[in-house]
Amino acid sequence: MIELDQVKSRFFANVSHELRTPLTLLLAPLDKLRAQKELKTIRGGMELLEIMYSNAMRLLKLINDLLDLVKLESGRMEIKKELVDIEKLVFGILTSIKKMAEDKMVRVNNHISEQLGWIKLDRDKFEKILLNLVFNSLKFTPAGGSITVNF
Repeated sequence: MIELDQVKSRFFANVSHELRTPLTLLLAPLDKLRAQKELKTIRGGMELLEIMYSNAMRLLKLINDLLDLVKLESGRMEIKKELVDIEKLVFGILTSIKKMAEDKMVRVNNHISEQLGWIKLDRDKFEKILLNLVFNSLKFTPAGGSITVNF
């Protein structure tokens, strides 16, 4: 049974890495295109790029989650603590889902205590947790509703 778990873990790790490489190669040119001012004049061009980029980032997140699951199962999950400006981090995460929320006609609010300031945490894991919570909130909030993130 242990051998089967090891084979499964290696399989998921290999598949994840194989999916991640072309996705990373896709995201880099998309990022360059998003930065070009000329595209803003093309009707719907920038919006299409943003949708493509957003979906590619979602796929990358799923692949990274799969890799994390493999690490967790194998006992190799590491916590990398660093000082983070929590207000800036949360604002960035909420900004990244703004278009999706607008498309669903859901308002996203945040209330972050000024007392929090800088917090020592694992930035990547915190982002994943908050993104998962916000994505699930968006998924289950009806049009016209709102989501509030409080810290």
